[in-house]
Amino acid sequence: MGVRHLDTFIRENVPGGYFRVNIEAEIRKYFETVRGPNPPPPIIVIDLIALFVPLSQHDKKGLLFGGRFNLAYAVMDEFLAKLKSLGARLEFFYDGPAQDAKSATWCERQDYRYTKMVELVAAVDRGADMDTLLNQYAMPLNFRYPLRCIAKKYGEYRVAIAQECDQELATYATNVNALAIISDDSDFLIYKGTWKYWSSRQLELSTLFTMEYNRDALVGHLGLRYEQMPLFATLCGNDIMPYDVVKAFHYRLGQNRDKFPNIARFIRIVEEDSLSDSAISILLKEITNQHTVDNDLVQRFKLSLDNYSVNIRPRNINPSKDPVLNVLIEHDSPFTYLIWQKKQLDVSIGVVDMRGREFEHDFGRLQISLIVRMAGIILFHSKPVRPTHCPVIIKLDHQSSHREHRLLILYPKDLEVPTLPALMSKDPVIHEDLQTIKFQLLSWIASDSLKPDELRKIPQQLRMTVFTLYYLVEQRAIELFEADLFLQVAYDVAYETYDFRSLQYPRTIGSRPFRVVFLYQKIYSFAAKAVRLVGLDDADNPRDDPPFDGVLFHKRYNDWKRGCCGLEHTKEWRIYEGLTAKKP
Repeated sequence: MGVRHLDTFIRENVPGGYFRVNIEAEIRKYFETVRGPNPPPPIIVIDLIALFVPLSQHDKKGLLFGGRFNLAYAVMDEFLAKLKSLGARLEFFYDGPAQDAKSATWCERQDYRYTKMVELVAAVDRGADMDTLLNQYAMPLNFRYPLRCIAKKYGEYRVAIAQECDQELATYATNVNALAIISDDSDFLIYKGTWKYWSSRQLELSTLFTMEYNRDALVGHLGLRYEQMPLFATLCGNDIMPYDVVKAFHYRLGQNRDKFPNIARFIRIVEEDSLSDSAISILLKEITNQHTVDNDLVQRFKLSLDNYSVNIRPRNINPSKDPVLNVLIEHDSPFTYLIWQKKQLDVSIGVVDMRGREFEHDFGRLQISLIVRMAGIILFHSKPVRPTHCPVIIKLDHQSSHREHRLLILYPKDLEVPTLPALMSKDPVIHEDLQTIKFQLLSWIASDSLKPDELRKIPQQLRMTVFTLYYLVEQRAIELFEADLFLQVAYDVAYETYDFRSLQYPRTIGSRPFRVVFLYQKIYSFAAKAVRLVGLDDADNPRDDPPFDGVLFHKRYNDWKRGCCGLEHTKEWRIYEGLTAKKP
C-alpha cells in the first residue's frame, strides 16, 4: 500500500503530477521516436495483483454473486491481447508471501477487511437491494480470477519471493529500460527510474485509458532529489515504518495538510547520505521525542531506507544453497515456500460472518484441516528432524484478531512420500512413475475416506471442484443439492454449455447461497494448492481458478433446493453422494 495519502497529494497539489493518458497512443509514440529498422518492443511491466481492481470494476454486480470467472477471463484476455497486438512486450510480477516486517500491517488490514465483510453479509441477510449493496458496502475482493494463467499466455511471469513485489518489479523495470509500470501502489512514486507509472485503479480495460503519475513533478515540487526519497518515504510512515511512530512527529512539524512539504523541508537539512546506526538513533530520538530508542525501531528504519533505495543502491540476492528452496522459487507456490522455510503462513479469512450458526463459526478450522495435512507432505523430508508444528496467521473466531497460531502438523502414514523436487518435477518419466502416489496424497489431503481411484477418474477440468465438494460435504458444511449445483455449474462453465454474456442478473441475493459461494471458493483455493503441491497441475492448461459463474449458481439455487434439477451430465462424478448417508 506504500506511503499513506501520497497518491492523493500528487493528484491534488502537484502541478502536472497526474494526467490522463491512452496506452495505445503511448505505445505508438514510442515506435515513432525509436529509430532503426527493427526497434526493440516497448516493455510494460505489470503488477498483476493490481489488475484485480479494474477487472472487478468491470463487473461489480458479478462480485456480489461470487464472481464470473468465464467473463473475467474473456475481459482480461481481450485487454492483454490488445497490448500485444500493438507491439508491446509484457512482463508480469505477482506478490509472493508477505515479508516478516509487514505481518502486523497485514493483520490490521485483514481485521479491518473482516469488519467490512461482516457488514456486507448482514446487509445481504436483511435483504438489501442490489443498488444499496453496490453503493453503500465494501465489495468482496475476488483474487481467484484467472490472472496468472492469462499472464503466462501473453508474457513472462514472475513471483516475487526474495523481495517485496514492488521492489523486484521496480528493479526489473529499471534494468530493462521499461516504458512503463502498471500498478496501484504509492511506493512507485518513490523509486527512481526512467519508466512511466500508470495507474491500474484508473485503468479502463476496454479503451486503454488510464492516469499517469509524474514522479519527476513530485520530487521537484517537494524540492528533493531522488536519493532523498527513501528517507522521505520512511519519515512519512509506510508498511515497514509504522505510521503511529511518526504521526506525532508530523504534528510537531506543522499542520497535517502540509505534512509532505513539511517532511521535505526537514529532510533538506539532514545529511541523509551518512545515516549510520548512531545517526539513525539520534534522528529517531528526535522523531519519537524519546531519550532512548528501541533497537527494533532502528532496524525497521534501516529496512525501510534499504527497500526504497533498491534503484539507488542495488542489492545482490545470493542464490540459496537449498536445492528444494530453488525448486519452490521456480514453482510459483508461496504457500509451499513459506511452510518449507518454517515461516509464518498468512491466511486471509475471506467473506464470512463468523458469528453464523451454520459453517461460519467453523470457518477457520475448515481451512486449518487442509493446511496441516499439506504441511505434513511439504515437511515430510525436513532435516535434521521433522517439525511438529507450523506457524499460521489466521482468524479463528469472531472475537479474535488475525494472529499467529502454532498448528500441529499431520504427517501421512503408510505412504512413501516423494521429495518435493520429485513431486513437482515436470519430467514426463518421473511424473508418470509417481502418478499413483500423487493421487494417494491428494486424496489424503481431503479425507481419509476419499479413494484415489475415484478422484483419478474425474476429468482434469473438474477434479479440484470435486475435491472441494467432497471435503465440504464430509465436513457437513454444505448440503448435497448445493454440491450437485456447484458441480453442474462447473460443468457448464468448463464445457461452455451456455452463453455467459447474455445471462441476466438476479434482482436479489439469497443469504444462504451468498454465504456458501464464498466458502466454496475459499476451500477451492486450497484444493488448487494441493493439486500444485503433488504435481498434478496441468502444464498445458495452467488455470487454477474455479470453473464457476456466481450468477448462474444464484439463478438456479431455489429450483435445485426444491429438487428441480438434472444430474444426467454429472452423475458419474458425484463421488461425495454416499457421504450424506453417514450423517447421524
